[in-house]
Amino acid sequence: LMLCSLDVLCLTTFGMDFYFLNPDGIRADGSFHEIAETLSDFVEGSTSILDRAVFPFTTRNHFPWNLDPMIKKFHTSIERLNKFASDLAMQRRAEGGECRRSDLLGKLLQLEKRDLEGNIVTFFFAGSETASAALAWCLYYLCLYPNAQARARKEVDALGRNPENDDDLGQLPFVESCILETLRLQPPAPVILNETTAEMSFRGHEVPVGSWMVALIRKQMRSNAEGGSFFSPQRWLTS
Repeated sequence: LMLCSLDVLCLTTFGMDFYFLNPDGIRADGSFHEIAETLSDFVEGSTSILDRAVFPFTTRNHFPWNLDPMIKKFHTSIERLNKFASDLAMQRRAEGGECRRSDLLGKLLQLEKRDLEGNIVTFFFAGSETASAALAWCLYYLCLYPNAQARARKEVDALGRNPENDDDLGQLPFVESCILETLRLQPPAPVILNETTAEMSFRGHEVPVGSWMVALIRKQMRSNAEGGSFFSPQRWLTS
């Protein structure tokens, strides 16, 4: 599922196919192996980073902390991905008007170099991980609820081909509802952190500037007011 998400992400965001699902057809420049290794190092290294979250200064890429192979691996993977983003942005800008593409990267080229590269890195890591997690949960729920699975399959079979445009997707309302219900029950980002930039009042409590507010998205979406913890895709269908 991760490889599938990466393939879709790279095609829609960057307009490039790295053949993650087809290793036998890898790009001649070896991009598949480089990116796959970078992702593996990042995931492995980030585990160590999270374990040290209580003492964030120990995660920096400085002596003596970078003597830890996991810390070194994490920062090295970030550096490699930053280089990939820089090369990709440079390549697309060099194309100029010769090859107009409708992917997301083409719409972000007006950003400053640093902002553009930062967005590429964000889409690559955050997009692939969250999409694959959501897809895994959706398949899990469809296995638990065979009636929903049968209805979704019937919709796909009726279309008779891979969706090619918005009109095709419009013919899959129940499939979309299954995805939305999955995101309600199992949001890839279960909490959201926000820092207050001005004094405010919340439920009778004064909140000073610089306070961190934690929004428990998963807990709120599972409340009775939002439908509880029962998987019911039909709630998203409009009459």
